[in-house]
Order: sequence, then structure tokens, then C-alpha cells
Amino acid sequence: MKKIRLILGGICCENAVKTIFFELHSIDGVEETHFDLASHSVLIYMQIKALSVIESKYQADNLIEV
Repeated sequence: MKKIRLILGGICCENAVKTIFFELHSIDGVEETHFDLASHSVLIYMQIKALSVIESKYQADNLIEV
């Protein structure tokens, strides 16, 4: 299982969190997500096959911290 942190930055409002939650859980291989509103991030536990999908979706905005 792989673990990465997605940095939400300034987009950390309730609607953004809900949207990202549903986006992440629609990706095959995402097992768990833990949102931390204090640090404006989400910890993602996933199967390795989900990493490329998440990277292509979020890495362009420099949101991923492995």
C-alpha cells in the first residue's frame, strides 16, 4: 500500500473537500482518505495502481507530497 499527502492549500473549504473526497474515492485503488483541515491536506492510502491517476490529476498544480 502506498501513502501520499495531497496539499489542498487555499482551496480548503467544505465544498472543495467534499468534491475532492468524491473524486478520490471514484479512483480505482484508493483505499482510505484522511482529511486534516488544520494542515489543509489529505492523506491518501492507495494501491500502487492508483498513483499514476492521482499524479496526473493533481501533480500539475504541485499539490502532491509523497
